[in-house]
Amino acid sequence: MLFTGQERRSQMPSENKVWSENGIASLLVSVSLRGIASPNVIYETLVLNRLILGRLERVLLVLIVVTAENFDKD
Repeated sequence: MLFTGQERRSQMPSENKVWSENGIASLLVSVSLRGIASPNVIYETLVLNRLILGRLERVLLVLIVVTAENFDKD
């Protein structure tokens, strides 16, 4: 289950979590006192990063298609 930054922030101790400025869990860096991140936090970070990259890929694809259509009209 994925949470927004605000929800996760209220459930986790703040001294070992770094959140993005906008409050959305776009990137979670987890560092325990021993420097070891728990596997579920690592997995969740990878999932969130993949979701963000997927959105960027879709935006770039739309830009490429729109640009190509504009050039085809000439």
